[in-house]
Amino acid sequence: MRQCQSPKCNRAIPLRAWIQGKKRNLQHRKYCFTCSPFGHHNTRKLGEKTLAQTRKLLRECKCGRNHHRRYGSMCPACRHRKRQTACNAKIYSVVGEACWICGYNRTRRNLCFHHVNPATKLFCLTTREMMLKWTRVCCELQKCILVCANCHGEIHDNLIDYQVVKRLHRNEWSKRSKHLLALTPQV
Repeated sequence: MRQCQSPKCNRAIPLRAWIQGKKRNLQHRKYCFTCSPFGHHNTRKLGEKTLAQTRKLLRECKCGRNHHRRYGSMCPACRHRKRQTACNAKIYSVVGEACWICGYNRTRRNLCFHHVNPATKLFCLTTREMMLKWTRVCCELQKCILVCANCHGEIHDNLIDYQVVKRLHRNEWSKRSKHLLALTPQV
C-alpha cells in the first residue's frame, strides 16, 4: 500500500478497490479518497503554494508580463521575438532587402520568396519556417528568389517570363552563395 502525499494526511491508499460496482486500479493515485474523492480526476494539488509564495518565483519582463524565474530575465514571448528577429536578420543579410526584379525596398512585409521550381519545394519560407534549423532554411532559400508582392503576382500570371526568372535565380545566387557559405556552420 502507498501513502497519501497530502502534507496533512498520511493515510494508506490501496492498490485496488471496488468503486461503484467495478474493480478499480489505484496504483497511480497520489491522494487518499478523503483528500481527493474518486471522480475528481485526482488532479487537485493539495500541497500547492499560496499566491504570495508563487509571486516570489515570478519576475516582470520589460514588456510588463510576469513569468517564472526559470526563464531568466525575459518572458517566453520576448525570447521568441528576439530569436525571430535574429533569424530574419540572418536571412535578409544573405538575400538582401530589395526585390530582385524591380528593386522595391520600402518594407519587408511586402517581400516574399518565390520558388523557381515548385516541384522541389519542401516548405514555404514564412516567418514561422524561417526559425527552423539554419541548414534546412539555407537549402530552401537557394530554391527561391526574393520578390515584392507585385512581381510575385506577375510571375504567377506569366507576365514575367519563366526564363527571365530562372536566369535571375542563377545570377543572383552565384553572387550570394559565398555569403551564404560564410554563415553556414561547418561540420
